[in-house]
Parts: sequence; structure tokens; C-alpha cells
Amino acid sequence: MKLKYPFVAALGILFGIQIGYAQTGPKKEKAPQKVSPPAIAVEQAKPEPPPFAPVLWKEDISPVEFLRNDPSKVFEWLETQIKTVPGKIDQFSTREERQQYETALTEKMKAIGQIAFVSNCLKKYDPDRQIFEIKAPAFAIKDTMLKEPNPELLKLRKLMVGRANVKRDTYTGQNAYGATTEIIRDVADDYVIAYPSGANSEPSSIVTSGSSASTVSLPYRYNFIQYSTTLSMAPSEAREKEKEISCLAVVSIEPPYIFRFKERDTPTRDSPFDRTSNGFAFFGKLDHLWIVNKATGAVYSKHSRSGL
Repeated sequence: MKLKYPFVAALGILFGIQIGYAQTGPKKEKAPQKVSPPAIAVEQAKPEPPPFAPVLWKEDISPVEFLRNDPSKVFEWLETQIKTVPGKIDQFSTREERQQYETALTEKMKAIGQIAFVSNCLKKYDPDRQIFEIKAPAFAIKDTMLKEPNPELLKLRKLMVGRANVKRDTYTGQNAYGATTEIIRDVADDYVIAYPSGANSEPSSIVTSGSSASTVSLPYRYNFIQYSTTLSMAPSEAREKEKEISCLAVVSIEPPYIFRFKERDTPTRDSPFDRTSNGFAFFGKLDHLWIVNKATGAVYSKHSRSGL
């Protein structure tokens, strides 16, 4: 069969070949895209909190500020202050070196001055009289092994300002006659202000009860007193603020500034309590005992020792 238009056919074949080549020819490769490396998260180092330092006493500071004075941290801080005084005394120190050390230590502690603690009070509300009866008990130090300072010689009192590491459990005890009873065991670190008794060392105007009010002379280890005062308050307000009413105790530290002691009360059938107190004491004078509101900073009453 002959083609009617051979020239046109030839052009079509040639054109088709060119189109086919253009369609099936090698494709242009795309330029590779730049891939950014994955971002590495860099953790910002958290700034270390500043070293602890207590809020030193000033009468115009709100009592709320003194909640920062955790007794355990204050004790450690004072211990560090004493240790950093140059010229530590040992058996080889001369009299001059001892005097230099004592002078440096005295100056450093004098700069600290007074320290305040907010602690719990014993409270009982009388709705008929619409008053709180508020008490803060103080006891003798019963560590017979403690010689410096000597508790019995100085007639020391201790006022609790905090507890830590409290552990409680029970066990069955048996006496020499075979009788058994359940014993409550209590072990704790007790932080106290320790000070001599008397008007120059404590707010004696509110000492209202305890062994000092008794006509019977008791051995030192049984001595105790209570600082007692009252606070007028309407029932509705008392119900709201009862948990916030606290004691603010202020101590001016004196040599030896701080010390440790240990007390143990062994259980009896009549008093089935096994108590161990690891004591940490701030030594000096109890300058002030205020009744405050630890939430609002309100001061309800102020009581101070003589000589201030």
C-alpha cells in the first residue's frame, strides 16, 4: 500500500522521534537540599541557691520573716561561723594565741547579736471568758554528763523551739516481776534555747506556775516553769486564728554559744514512755517571748527580761 503523502509522513516520523527523545531522555537531577543538623537542647544550669543565713533580730521586722529561721539550719550555720574563726585552740596553743582566738570569736558572735525563732505554744480557749490561756513550758536539762556549761550549777532552763527527725513506735516491755505493758518509744532531735533562771536571763514577769511556785524544794532535774499569759479574742476570731497563734522567742547568744546534750527517760509501768532527746542548744539569755500570729505577723503581746 502506497502512502498518499510520503513527505508529510516522513516529517511526522522525524517529529515523533524528536518528541519521543525529549520525553524519554535523561531527567535533570535536582540540587541536593541542605539538611540542618538536629538542634541539641542545652540545659541551662540552675543557679545554686545562696548559702543559708538566719534573719537576725530586729524589733521592727514582721514575725513572719523569722519563720525562715529553721532551728536545725541556724545551729549548723552557727557551728560553721565558730569553725571559721582563725587560730583554732589545741593543747599546743600559747596563752597569747588563746586570747587572740577568744577575742576574734567574741567579735564575730557579737556581730550576730540576737536570733529569733517562731514556735508553737500551748493554747486553751475559754469561750465563756472569751480568752486564750497561752503557756510555754521550760524544763531542766537532765544530761548528767554535760559539764560545759554545767546545767545544775547554772540552774539552766530549756525552751523548745523546734523538733526534727522524729521517730515513734511501740514495743512490749516487761518489768522484773514479769508484768508487761506497751511502751511508746519517741526519738527526736530537739532544738532549744538554754539560759540561766532569773529576771536577768528570762521574762520572769510571766512565770506563773511550775516547780518554782512550789514551796517544796525539788532536785534540779525536776525543776520546770511555765510562761503564762492570756489573749482576749471573740469566739469567731479564735476559731479562725487558733492554729496561727504562736510564740516568738528571741535569744542573745553568749559563750559557749551552742552545745549538744542528750536526755533519756526510761519507761515505768505508770509512765510507759521511752524518750530519747538528741539536744541542740542555743545558749545565752531569753530576751523576749512574744505572742504573735505567724500568718499575718500581728503581735498580740510582748514580754521581755529585765535589763533590756
